[in-house]
Amino acid sequence: MPTIKVLYFNGCPNAEQVFKLLQKEDIPFEIVDQDNLPKGHDWNNYSSPSIFANEKLVYGGRAFNRGCTFGMPGKEVIKKLKDFQ
Repeated sequence: MPTIKVLYFNGCPNAEQVFKLLQKEDIPFEIVDQDNLPKGHDWNNYSSPSIFANEKLVYGGRAFNRGCTFGMPGKEVIKKLKDFQ
């Protein structure tokens, strides 16, 4: 089964909305709290929230020492995620 992971950090204003959207769309996902990752972990260099499907970035982006992803995943991202199931 494909793995979908949502990276976020505490205090991210968009993370909860993305969690709710994926739940509403019946897309199973794992939550990865960037605050719990070891210092120097590559996933600390992604915006919050970022979504990975099978280790490939499908929403969000690289960010030096984190940052916020603005907006919500669009229909094309939701379709990609559903196609992974």
